[in-house]
Amino acid sequence: MKDFLRKNVPSHTTYSFGFTLIEVLVSFTLIIIFGFSFLFILGNSLKTNDFNAEKVEATLLAQSQLEAIRAERDLALSDNKQYQLGTLGEQLPHFSIHVDKKEKSPTLIEVTITVAPLQSSSPLKPVVLTSQLYIGEEESEG
Repeated sequence: MKDFLRKNVPSHTTYSFGFTLIEVLVSFTLIIIFGFSFLFILGNSLKTNDFNAEKVEATLLAQSQLEAIRAERDLALSDNKQYQLGTLGEQLPHFSIHVDKKEKSPTLIEVTITVAPLQSSSPLKPVVLTSQLYIGEEESEG
């Protein structure tokens, strides 16, 4: 019987009740690496979101300025007046708006609107919109 017990029962038993120190350190290291990666991605996405919001705002400002010029032109033409582009351009809290015009012909001008950020640290490049506007009566042939 003693021989039977000696063969079937291990001489020393090992029980594992927890994690070793190395396993704990490796798991903490992995958690820290994933945590910092998540924070880095979150920070970059917030910066991109701010940049895109600034770009959309600048584009909308340029489009609204162009629409104001078109509305002025339409009012002048509806009263059978010759349209003259006045001095336009504004300074807003975050942007400056600059309007240039070039005469292409006596009845056609090219309007260029530039919206630039006032902060020199802004990564946004100036938004430029260009449009050609009819400003006078066409000569009738005949």
